[in-house]
Amino acid sequence: MESIFGQSLQLYYSKHAFRHFREREEALENIRSREDALAYVNSVRRKCAGSFVLPKAPEVRKPARMVGKIPFVWGTIEKIVYYTDGNGPVSANLYLPFSNGEKHPAALLLCGHNDIGKAAPTYQKLAMLLAKTGFAVLVIDPIGQGDRRQYGADFKRPCWDEHCYIGRRLFPLGDWTGSRMVRDAISAIDYLETRSEIDLSRLGVTGNSGGGTATTFLTAIEKRITISAPSCYVTSWSNNISNERPTDNEQIPPHSLAENLDIVDFLIAHAPIPVLISGKDNDFFDPRGTRKAFRELHKIYSLLGKEDQAELNIDSGNHGLSLNLSRNICSFFARHAGLPAPELHEEPETLTEQELSCGKLEETLDPHILSELENRPVRKADPAAELRITLPVPLPEYYVLRECSIGQTVFSRFALPDEGLVMSVLYKKDSSAWYHLPEKEETVVLYVADKDAKSEMADLPDGSWGIDLRGIGEISPTSCYQGEQAASFTLNGADYHYSALGLQLDLPLLGGKVHDLLKAAALLASFGRKIKLIARGNGCIPAMLAKRLDAGISAVELIDPPPSWEENVRQSMPSLPQSAMIFDAAGKFDWR
Repeated sequence: MESIFGQSLQLYYSKHAFRHFREREEALENIRSREDALAYVNSVRRKCAGSFVLPKAPEVRKPARMVGKIPFVWGTIEKIVYYTDGNGPVSANLYLPFSNGEKHPAALLLCGHNDIGKAAPTYQKLAMLLAKTGFAVLVIDPIGQGDRRQYGADFKRPCWDEHCYIGRRLFPLGDWTGSRMVRDAISAIDYLETRSEIDLSRLGVTGNSGGGTATTFLTAIEKRITISAPSCYVTSWSNNISNERPTDNEQIPPHSLAENLDIVDFLIAHAPIPVLISGKDNDFFDPRGTRKAFRELHKIYSLLGKEDQAELNIDSGNHGLSLNLSRNICSFFARHAGLPAPELHEEPETLTEQELSCGKLEETLDPHILSELENRPVRKADPAAELRITLPVPLPEYYVLRECSIGQTVFSRFALPDEGLVMSVLYKKDSSAWYHLPEKEETVVLYVADKDAKSEMADLPDGSWGIDLRGIGEISPTSCYQGEQAASFTLNGADYHYSALGLQLDLPLLGGKVHDLLKAAALLASFGRKIKLIARGNGCIPAMLAKRLDAGISAVELIDPPPSWEENVRQSMPSLPQSAMIFDAAGKFDWR
């Protein structure tokens, strides 16, 4: 397989994303007064909230329990299991310093990507430093990490693969991993509220990398937070897109780019509480975007008369939570919680994962996902609208490309552009080249490929037609990754990346594939031909959806069809890539 148009998806989604970035920049430039700033804060707060699925808290929640306690010279570490709505049990450690009778301010520490979660040394050290500063610190295991690994000890892949599998299951339910992590954090604050030793009127939240992500998103929607300090996450989505940087499943808020949001808006949404943005000068979360984000945050804070409550700290080195960043977070928290400036010269010693473990939890996320699927209401939907396709699809223009040969077989090539970019390629397999569309065929059999039409058409007779839809074959992305990670349909490769951008832009990648196929069918049918589709693997999904939208497609033959979207939700490690699904489709329609 040779990717000829490997930048098409990158250019297509960049074009749409940067239109929204320009609109956002114009809106920011027009903010000139306190009233303008308050209006912007209120606007982004409403938009940010729309990205999250947050059920109402139950009247009665299963009570938390302490499963162990570890004494220290400065206090204790309690091993806690609490419960969150729709996610089940959450394992956590509460670092509780000794008290002279006064209540402690609280800090919620959200972990980044580390398989051992709360036991990762960097998070232990920050928790101990915050405890020595005077905070009661709750450190929770994210889904898929620490005591909350979803697939057992035999699963040897990293935690972000668990996040991607969970994301694939949640996608048809209209949910995403980041929203589930925010649920955990909200329930963690609910738990802190039950502790008599804690003064929740002084509540800081911090985290690094994936934990910086969760900190940022939580800040937008949790009113009880009074201090926020995300680390090694805040940049601009414009940098991530230009740098061809896929981000993880918990970092793609649905519809966020379509709403003209950027990452920093999730912090601006809670302005003007004290905010410290931390980063590294050699981070893959581009520090240029970090500085840009801070300038935008600082502008809003300045207009609100709170410029001293927004700070930026970029340390030297690679991505990760350094001791310098940790100490600076502690000082920032202390200053805004009314505590003395801490003396934190010694590096804390750490414990083992086993020492901090809360033991095996009684359930995973699985029964909660299945329950949501079973209780999903049936809803009417227009598939074309869900795919963001306007019908009827007009007769497309096409380019006649140079033919190519595999052995004695010649493939004539016809490119179908979309917004000026080649997004799909039609092939005619024959013994000689065609430089026009043949007019005498009564019935056209069009092969819809799984990964690469030319290589998959070997057993089809001469005269057969095939198509590479966007994202496969000659349009396979050459961006994001090289080598094995560039392969189609990997958990977090290029195919996932453009599906994620489609989710943020409200331009689903699957909708684009169906649109490509409808254009090809319109072109081939323009000479009065009947169209029959033969589809393989993931090509079955756009083929069936295209038939549903185009009465001119007489039949579809499926070869090795993938699971339905409902079956995908039921699988613990689903095989269906995110690009083959429609967000929030469960209960509305399925491809089969």
